[in-house]
Amino acid sequence: MKVKTVNAFLMMTMVGVLAAAVPAAATPLLVSTFNATDRFDVHSLASLPQGDFVQVAAGLLGASTSDPFASLTVTAVQGGSQALTFFPFTAPIIVDPTYLAFIPFLGAPTGSWSITATDTTGPSPALLSPAIANPQLGPYVTGISVSDQSTTPTVSWTLPSLAGFDVDQARIRVIEAVSEVQLFQQVLPTAVTSFVIPPALLTPGGSYVYRVSLEDLELDTFGLHVENRSNAFSNVSAVPEPGVLTLMIGSLGAALARWRRRR
Repeated sequence: MKVKTVNAFLMMTMVGVLAAAVPAAATPLLVSTFNATDRFDVHSLASLPQGDFVQVAAGLLGASTSDPFASLTVTAVQGGSQALTFFPFTAPIIVDPTYLAFIPFLGAPTGSWSITATDTTGPSPALLSPAIANPQLGPYVTGISVSDQSTTPTVSWTLPSLAGFDVDQARIRVIEAVSEVQLFQQVLPTAVTSFVIPPALLTPGGSYVYRVSLEDLELDTFGLHVENRSNAFSNVSAVPEPGVLTLMIGSLGAALARWRRRR
């Protein structure tokens, strides 16, 4: 009887600890917003549009909602209402769930949006986005090229004339062509026209698209943020698997190194 009593006490204690470890249900928590003109040149990716848009977006704290994908809705309001949809292609650059909409630029509102996320526990507090104070359709970079099929190629491009445009920085992204996940991004000075892809990012046998953006930044009560952006894309670039000859040379080199160590 004593053993059973002790076991029952231990079971109740474990249940209590597990219950305490599970957070109580809470409404979703919005942690970021984005609102900018967004131009997309011709490209091969299904996940992104082509043409001139206003992008409105919000990021959620991933652990703040019980069902971020099943029943969560995210809505932006500015006069009318605009539904934002889940965009799954930002990880590992952005870990928290991102919801967005691309609104055709012609006639799109450019003021601040009031954004709310709602799941089965209820609506979040609203979070405002910055307004687009000076909307501009900036020019694209052109001639994006990839130097070779290695895992560390140099990506190069040509700057357009920026007369009359307020461009503050460039940004390069590496996108895995099959999954369309954005693997990497790097902010660059505007005048830079090439970038060496860092090691351990590309995989032999993989295919990639390089996205180069020109960005106009705005500093206001929301902090420093992108206000206008143009996006150009490379063709799909493949990194081939090591060929048979390469594998044979590698194996021969390893065997030679072992033989030398034994001498």
